Amino acid sequence: MQASNRGCTEIVTMCIYANSTGIGFIYGETSRKYGNMGELKDIKVGGSEVSLELPKDGSPVESSRKRKLRIKKPSVHLCRKITFVTISTFTMLTALTLIVITVVTSLATKIYDVEQSSRLVGMVVLAVTAAITISMLIYSNVGVFKKRSKPLHTMRIVLIILAMIQALIAGLAVKMSTRDAEGLSKSLADSFLLAQEDNSRHVKLWAATQHDLACCGVYSPEDYKNPKIPKYFPPDVPISCCPTYDPQRSPLLQEKERELCKAQRVYHPAGCTDLVIKAFRDTAYLVLAVTINLIMLEILCAICGSVIVVKNRKIEKCEEEAAQTK
Repeated sequence: MQASNRGCTEIVTMCIYANSTGIGFIYGETSRKYGNMGELKDIKVGGSEVSLELPKDGSPVESSRKRKLRIKKPSVHLCRKITFVTISTFTMLTALTLIVITVVTSLATKIYDVEQSSRLVGMVVLAVTAAITISMLIYSNVGVFKKRSKPLHTMRIVLIILAMIQALIAGLAVKMSTRDAEGLSKSLADSFLLAQEDNSRHVKLWAATQHDLACCGVYSPEDYKNPKIPKYFPPDVPISCCPTYDPQRSPLLQEKERELCKAQRVYHPAGCTDLVIKAFRDTAYLVLAVTINLIMLEILCAICGSVIVVKNRKIEKCEEEAAQTK
């Protein structure tokens, strides 16, 4: 039994010794084939070459992750651009709203009170900065669609400067102070006296004011009362103080309505000074609110533009490196 086992061992040893060269050859080929698996790039499958990028551990997981990242990056960058275009559109609409409000306020300020020059200048500057904001956003949107970073870089610098200017003006020139209210009250009194002297410009101004604000006189309808007439007679109010006033018709054609309104004392009981000052203050608060919203949107546009500029530079750098490797 021991002799037979010894004989089998010798046979196996001889076989291994005889095939040692073949085993070494197979082992060498295998090591050369799989030893540099991390550097394997092209494999022929069915007569066609398939490009693979495998890590040194031989696993294709890392290359698949890279491919997924390469697929995701353009879509993420596109989302950034869409976000910027959306925010810039809202910003342009807000800037346009600010232009309309400031222009109307400037005209009203010029009509009622020529002494509020600082407030008038502040409104004009706000309108100009809003117009510049619109032009810069249009310029930057063109840069986004044409994949240029310079318009976005210029836009973010200009918008930050404009936001600081608008914040300064909104804090100093827009708000209506007590001194402004007193000056406006004095201007209204002077304008009323000129209207009483049949100054056509001020007559039209007071007719429009009394009709739009549903008021009468500077402080009350008693401002139209003739001091020579007894107090129990109603004041000689114009037709614009009456609810039946039609601005499309001539006051002469509405004389019957005026007499009836005066006799029945159905004219507007409140004076115009407080209502005009309230309208100016409400407009100032509206301008301030729109300006604050515009400043916030401008800052958001600048931030989004900065992100797109940084990503564009990274993409350009990657494209240059890829071109150099080719």
